[in-house]
Amino acid sequence: MLKISPPTATVANGKTQRFTATEGELTAPADVNWSISPATGAGSIDGRGVYTAPLAGKGTATVSATAKAKPNDMASASVTFGK
Repeated sequence: MLKISPPTATVANGKTQRFTATEGELTAPADVNWSISPATGAGSIDGRGVYTAPLAGKGTATVSATAKAKPNDMASASVTFGK
């Protein structure tokens, strides 16, 4: 079962937060696809699991990781951004 760490985060505008995805004892940053919802206005996440909050605004987003080898193996974290 895939897990994301940290499971929740609060990130100031324009700042970053690194997320990691693990399965069992293994950490596999290259073996997951990262996504964010909503896809617009909530910042971005790169292929290494680094979330960047938007420069302005506030709200919440969901960061998700999906195992490339097991598309049904997915985990999510909640992000609160802005002030």
